[in-house]
Formats: sequence, C-alpha cells, structure tokens
Amino acid sequence: MCLTLCVSQGCSSITSFEILLRDVYSLIVDHRHVIYGESIYSRIYDSTRNEFLGLGAANSKFKREVGLNIKARLGQTNYAFLSRLYSARHIIVHNCSVIDKDYISQTGADPKNLNTKLLITLKDLRKLLSVVKRVGAMADRALLKCILDYKDKQTDLTINLLKSRQVTKALKRIPISHKCESL
Repeated sequence: MCLTLCVSQGCSSITSFEILLRDVYSLIVDHRHVIYGESIYSRIYDSTRNEFLGLGAANSKFKREVGLNIKARLGQTNYAFLSRLYSARHIIVHNCSVIDKDYISQTGADPKNLNTKLLITLKDLRKLLSVVKRVGAMADRALLKCILDYKDKQTDLTINLLKSRQVTKALKRIPISHKCESL
C-alpha cells in the first residue's frame, strides 16, 4: 500500500513540477511581448508541450531564456536526485514501474535492478517536495523580476509617450514662421 502510494505521489509530484516549470517559463517569455500589447502565452505553452518532460531540456530553456540555471542553483546532488525522479516518472507512467535499460543508463541505477519494480520511498517524496519548493521559489523570483522589469518598461514607455505628446503639443503652439526659423 505505502509503496503504491509513494510511487503514485512521486509521479504526480514530478508531473505537477513539469507543469509548473512550463507555466512559469511561458509567463516569463510572454511578458516580454505583453509590454507591446501582444500576449503569446498560449502559443508558447502549446509549442513547449514536450520540452519540459526532461529536466535537462527544461533547465536549458530556463537558462537560455530566463537566466535561471536550475542545475547550478540546486547543486549537483539535488539536481541529480530531481533528474532521477524525472526518469522515475517516465518508468511509472509508461512502464508500470518496471525498471528498464533506459532508466538504468539515465540514472546510473544498478543493472541488477533491470525488470524489477521501481521503489520510491517516503523519504524520497519528502526530499522531492523540499527540492521542488526550492525550485518553485527560484521560479517565483524569476517571475517577479520579469513582472518588475515589465512595470519598469511600461513606465518608461508611458513617460516617453507623454514626452512625445508634450513635444507635439508644444510644436502645435509655435507659429509656423517660428518653426522654420528654428530649423
């Protein structure tokens, strides 16, 4: 009972984590376009459907587009643990929790465990939740920074717009003959 529950919870937690990373990534990339009046969230979210199934690919996207290197920030031990549970999720969902050669090569698991049931312990789940909370906090800070950058850009655009309107109004008040003299 506990083993089944732990395996199920581990799978569910990793799947939720994948979705969280994909959501945050889509929001951050979208905010770069919202400032100009265009939301591309659904396009980004739809186009990245399978790109967050692997932790390495998710980290690469975050590192390149958001400036957040999850691997470096977590450290090798926690990143390797999270990566192992990413691989475990695949085994749980697609292989009825039976360890295969791909899982062994991805995680470095003992080859003697080939064709045995994967074991996810309560300790693993607790550590997973701890690591996911850390990454969630990192993602939250990245999203907050993006929103604050957006607000700064929005303020700058508003100020520039107001300045350009003031210049336009000022130019309208100058008689045409004066405009030509100043040129």
